[in-house]
Amino acid sequence: MGSSYTIPVREVRRVPPPVLLPERRRGTGIGYPQYDLYTAAVNWIQRATAGRNWAGKVTVVLVLLSLFLHFPSYNYLAGHLNGTETNARWTALVEQSAEPFVFHPRPEHVQTEKTTFRLTAPVLAHLLGLDIVGTYLLQFALGVMMLYMGLRYCHQRTADKLMSVLFIAGLCCTYFGSAAFFDIWAQRDPFGYVFLFLALLRRHVVLTFCTSFLAAYSDERALIASALVFLFHWMEGNESPLRRAKPTLTWPDRHAWAVVAAWGVYFATRLYLAHFHGFKTGTSSIGPAMFIDNLTWHCWGLWSGLEGMWLFIAVVFYIIGRRSGWFMALLCVGVLIVLSCVSVLVTDTTRSIAYGAVFLFPAFILAHRHLPERTFKGLVVAAFLCSLLCPQYFTFGYGSLSRSIPHR
Repeated sequence: MGSSYTIPVREVRRVPPPVLLPERRRGTGIGYPQYDLYTAAVNWIQRATAGRNWAGKVTVVLVLLSLFLHFPSYNYLAGHLNGTETNARWTALVEQSAEPFVFHPRPEHVQTEKTTFRLTAPVLAHLLGLDIVGTYLLQFALGVMMLYMGLRYCHQRTADKLMSVLFIAGLCCTYFGSAAFFDIWAQRDPFGYVFLFLALLRRHVVLTFCTSFLAAYSDERALIASALVFLFHWMEGNESPLRRAKPTLTWPDRHAWAVVAAWGVYFATRLYLAHFHGFKTGTSSIGPAMFIDNLTWHCWGLWSGLEGMWLFIAVVFYIIGRRSGWFMALLCVGVLIVLSCVSVLVTDTTRSIAYGAVFLFPAFILAHRHLPERTFKGLVVAAFLCSLLCPQYFTFGYGSLSRSIPHR
């Protein structure tokens, strides 16, 4: 008997058809099938987040999205390096990094006179031996790290990959999430943003203390925003059901006290530098005159700092009031009001109010815990779409709008 031979059958890979909505009834529409964009987007994100390295892959996509929305003016930075342009902020940072604890006088009525105590970036550049390009690359790397760790942090606290990705993507569309990539003017805000985020993690008391201290020395507005970090740690140490009749607050936990300790050390070292090293900061371009000059753009400046993410802020205040008491909600509102007032009294409203975006991470977590699932998902999608579709224009003072574009 001859041996039998079986012809191998080539497996045909089946491509799933597009998700279609039912046809409309006669008299109510065209009658053609419609493509369900939301379901298709959800399926694509679920496939992209499959596997162990999903956070790394999503981070790369988010960085590319940020560069697409606000591409850095690298030609301006190149002009400063070759001498055809002059950026006073980079000049001040390089001088300060060469001698971090020596006072360098600055001309009055310029932005750099207020950077005397913003020592985090110069000290890091000094310790790592970085020049201008190296400092920018360090800033870029910190921005990538914040997006990656933000994804992991939100997923660990909610166990929802899809909503975590959409939330960080919406944050990436704001000034807070993208400044580390497009800020080539040495404004030093990305350092404050990253260290404020790290102070939220509750990994270790020492980490909370060090990052709060470094954030305060990145910018004085980060010192104000660190009060939101303190309030978050206080609330996390007093977990209570949302529907409890009389929510109560106990003594702040050790992470909250670590933030307070960072404040104490910051003010002590600042007084030391002022008394023994002659450090002093300028106060020009601050006050009612700036409020009047930027009167036309205050609403847009405050909106552009958080954009669609303001929806989380509006919802979470009610949750905090029901969960931790209305006194805690008033404290959170008070800190944001102080930060908003400071933002409209200086030249650059957008990047000032963006320090308040650190509170979005607690807002996301609290919304996931206490809102119905359908409401929570709708809130995340709405915030993401508002941030994505909002024009990427920012207020940088003197009654003008600015946009980060690849040319001057």
